[in-house]
Amino acid sequence: MDQEKLGKFIEKLRKDKNWTQKDLGEKLGVSNGAVSKWECGNNLPDISMLEPLSKALDISVMNLLNCQEPSEEERELEKQNNIRKICFRNLKYLTCILCLILLISLCCLPLVINSVRNLSKKNKTEDDTVRVFELISEDENYTINGYVIFNKDENIVNINKITYQGISRGTDDIMYANNVRIILEIDGKSIYSITTDYEDKKLRELNEIIQDAQKYGIENQINEYNLFNFNHNFPNTIIKIECLNDKEPLNSFEIEVNLKEKFA
Repeated sequence: MDQEKLGKFIEKLRKDKNWTQKDLGEKLGVSNGAVSKWECGNNLPDISMLEPLSKALDISVMNLLNCQEPSEEERELEKQNNIRKICFRNLKYLTCILCLILLISLCCLPLVINSVRNLSKKNKTEDDTVRVFELISEDENYTINGYVIFNKDENIVNINKITYQGISRGTDDIMYANNVRIILEIDGKSIYSITTDYEDKKLRELNEIIQDAQKYGIENQINEYNLFNFNHNFPNTIIKIECLNDKEPLNSFEIEVNLKEKFA
C-alpha cells in the first residue's frame, strides 16, 4: 500500500469538504498532527480509524484504501441507499404509530411484531460488510505488524513489518538478502504477494527490505480467492518469505500466522 498516495488522497477528500486538518481531527477524535502525518505519508491510519475516517469523508473503506474516487454508478447507488434509509426511517415512525393503535387489540400485536422483524431483516444486508483482521504471528521467532481487509468483492492486504528475533526470543540474528518476495497463503492459495525490485547486487538486512517493500515493492492483490465466505476459521494461514538472488528464489521460510478479527 502506497502511504504517500493514500495520504494525498485523504488530503484531497478533506479539502473537497473545505475542512482543515483540525476539523477532520475533531470529527475523528484525533489531533491535527495525526491527520498531518497521514497526509504526509509518514503514518497509516490505525485500522480502528478506517471505518470512521471513510464515513467522515463519504467514501467506502475499499475505495479509500484503493485511493479511488467513487464511480458515477457508486454515487447513484449511494443516493438510492440514502433515499432508502430515509424511507425506512419514516417507515419506522409510521410503524410506531401503528403499534400504538394495534396495541388496543392484543390479538393483532404478534402480527405487528413479526412485520417489524421481517422489515428489519430485509434492510440488513451483508453486501457492504467490510471485515478487518489483524495478522498475528504464531511463531515466537517473528513479530508481524499487518492486517487483511476484505468485502464480498476484493481482498486488501497490508504487511507493515516483519521482524526476525532469532532462535531465542529477544536475540536479534541479522539476515540478509538481495530482494525478497512476501506471500500470504490461506489454505494453500496465495491471496497476496509483494516483491522488491532492487537492480543492484547489494545485500541488505532482511528486516530493512521487508519494511521498504510496502513503499517500493511490486504488489499483487489476488482476488480470485474470496475470503468473504469464511467464518472465523482461516485454515493453514502462513506468510512465506522468499530470499531472491537475481529474482530467483535462493531460500525461503514460512511463518504460521493467525487472523484476529478487529471489526466487521
